[in-house]
Amino acid sequence: PEKKAKTTIVLKVDKNEIVQDIKFLIKGCKSTLLTGSLFTETVKGYSLDDGMELCDDLLRELEADLTPDKEKPRLVMNAYKAAVQNY
Repeated sequence: PEKKAKTTIVLKVDKNEIVQDIKFLIKGCKSTLLTGSLFTETVKGYSLDDGMELCDDLLRELEADLTPDKEKPRLVMNAYKAAVQNY
């Protein structure tokens, strides 16, 4: 059976909704791990809204991309959105 990838993101946010720290737990392949690492380093220091905009931009780019394996980066974006919604 195929292993299911899973991504969880935990946010530490200040009173101005700026991401002070962000951690991720990924059960998946190296490309998912790389995406998680790059994304979390990118959004640290930015507002939650800026992070959501970045997610939306990246998801739009993925839709335009012809690469067959779009699910791995999409997992990271969706995990961030879920973390913000649960904040």
